[in-house]
Amino acid sequence: MPNIVHHTDESADGGISPFDTAIREIIAGEDVLFASPYITLDYLEGVLVDTASWRLLTDMEAWLDNYRRSERKTIREFVARHHERIRDVRNLHAKTVIGETGALVGSANLTRTGLGRRDELGVRFDEPERIAELREWFEGSWNESSPAKLDAIDERVQTSSPVPSSASGSSATSIPSESRRVSASLTTSGRSNRQTSETADVANEDAHRRLVERVGKAQSRSWIDQHFDLFEELLSVTGLDEDDSILVSSIPKSGGIRITINNRWVLTMMRATRNSTTFILSDDTENLDDLISRSMKYEAFSNVNDKPAPHLLTFDNGLEQITDPSFRRNWLRAMLDEVDSRY
Repeated sequence: MPNIVHHTDESADGGISPFDTAIREIIAGEDVLFASPYITLDYLEGVLVDTASWRLLTDMEAWLDNYRRSERKTIREFVARHHERIRDVRNLHAKTVIGETGALVGSANLTRTGLGRRDELGVRFDEPERIAELREWFEGSWNESSPAKLDAIDERVQTSSPVPSSASGSSATSIPSESRRVSASLTTSGRSNRQTSETADVANEDAHRRLVERVGKAQSRSWIDQHFDLFEELLSVTGLDEDDSILVSSIPKSGGIRITINNRWVLTMMRATRNSTTFILSDDTENLDDLISRSMKYEAFSNVNDKPAPHLLTFDNGLEQITDPSFRRNWLRAMLDEVDSRY
């Protein structure tokens, strides 16, 4: 008989997740089939050790784009180690764990957030006919798809924004997938939703095109890589993650690649010229007047709650500032001030 899986008051208050409990009971010593577009890798690896064997369906683009660049490289290494066990299914949205004697189907991704910090719902099955039906669905999807192409994953890791796509809203080089494309019709009343979907597709293609164009305008690959490393440091120092709405990466049509925190620019590349970098600095930054005099452009934010406003300084070649430890510390301090200002 199917059983509903959901959080109880106890689990919501720090107890063990019922989803995690169900998964670990289902997979113990069995041949397990997983399907999930978003995955926390260390959680998945911890589960896999208890299986007898396993295979995974996922959407590689969605999985990669949900994480920072350094984490994407770790995911790529995992996929390379288990290449024949993983199939790339574009636009996969199903979330299920299917053992030989039990299965869980629900709304939760195989992520720590989905299993432990969101109010999800699932159904656990133990009837042989239902499990057989689920395994048949998995095998059908498996046979209609193929392993992700590692060279395409490498290219996407390098060309996508260093911040997660949920924050950036931009796409990168596509990973070819041989899985079927779903395009079913929906029963609608009034105006069709097709126009909205097509408009969104055009917007994503436009964002992708702009990102490729911007990166291509950088003075060198080394220059762009050092700036992307700054993005990584920003995420590490501030502690912001892919779910944090105060962090936004954008590729405005007016030019440049921009990172904002609390709607304030904190780092912008190639805004004024192809070599320029714009940094946020606090009002009490040491030698601020000297830095302003050396910058090619200076802007000040408006004061909020009588607190001194930070400043935006644009330099013709940001590499000099990036490699200056004192400047870098001041820039990071200004970003932390922006994060703290939301409280």
